[in-house]
Amino acid sequence: MTYQKSKVVFLMFSLLFLLGMLLVQAQQNHDSDKGGKCGQHIMTQLFYQSHPEARPENNPAHAKLEEFTRNFIAKRKLERETRSFTNAEQKEILTIPIVFHIIHQNGEENISDAQVMSALQALNEDFSDTNPNRGDLVLAFQGLEGDTDVVFALPTKDPDGNPTTGINRHYDPNFVNGDDIAMKELYGWPRHMYLNIYVVKSAYGGNSSGFSYLPADVDDWPTYDGVVLSHWACGTTGTAIWSHTRLISHENV
Repeated sequence: MTYQKSKVVFLMFSLLFLLGMLLVQAQQNHDSDKGGKCGQHIMTQLFYQSHPEARPENNPAHAKLEEFTRNFIAKRKLERETRSFTNAEQKEILTIPIVFHIIHQNGEENISDAQVMSALQALNEDFSDTNPNRGDLVLAFQGLEGDTDVVFALPTKDPDGNPTTGINRHYDPNFVNGDDIAMKELYGWPRHMYLNIYVVKSAYGGNSSGFSYLPADVDDWPTYDGVVLSHWACGTTGTAIWSHTRLISHENV
C-alpha cells in the first residue's frame, strides 16, 4: 500500500471512530425510539472474545491511530490559522468513495435510491457543517464545529474498473440482520478503496439501529470494517425515522 493510500485509510478509520462515538450518544438519547439499542458495544465485546489481541491494551494500532489523529488535527489547525481561502478550489479536499450495499428480502429494507441519496446528503452536510439542525448542537461542542474538508461521493468504478452507481442491491434471505461477518466477506469492497455501508433489515436483531467497529480494533481484520445500518436509520426520507436521520454521520466519524 502506498503512503498516500495509507493516509486515506487511516483517515477513514478516524472518521469511523469519531462518528461511532456520536452514534452511541445519539442512541442513548433516544432509548424510547425504535432502534434505541446500540449494537456497537455488544458487537465489540463479542469481537474481543474471539480476538483478545485486538483489545486496546494488546493492540498497538490504537496508539498509532491516536498519534495520526493528533497530527492530522494539528496540521489542519495550523493550515486554518496561517492560510486564507478565497474559494473552495484552493482547499485540500479529501474525497472518500462510499458504496451502499442494500441487503434485502424484497421488503421495506430494500430502500430506494432516493433514500440512499438523502443519507449521502446528510453525511456531507454534517461533515461540512452545513446541516440544517446545526443550531441544536449541544453546549459542550459549540464553537468546536467546522468544515472537515472531507467529501463523500458514490464511486463510478467498482474494484474491477467496471461502471457502477455505488448502490448495490442483493436479495439474500440469509442476512436479515447485519451481524454476520459472512455478509461483509461476501459483499464488501476493499476498504482501502471504499467506505462500505451495509443497509439491512435490522443491524443487530431486535431494534438496533446500527454499529461499526472501532477502527484500530479491526486493523488486522479488514473484513469487519464498515458501517451496518438498519434501513430506518439510513437517510432522511422513505423508511427513515426522524430521530435517526443522522446516524450515518455518527457511524462514520
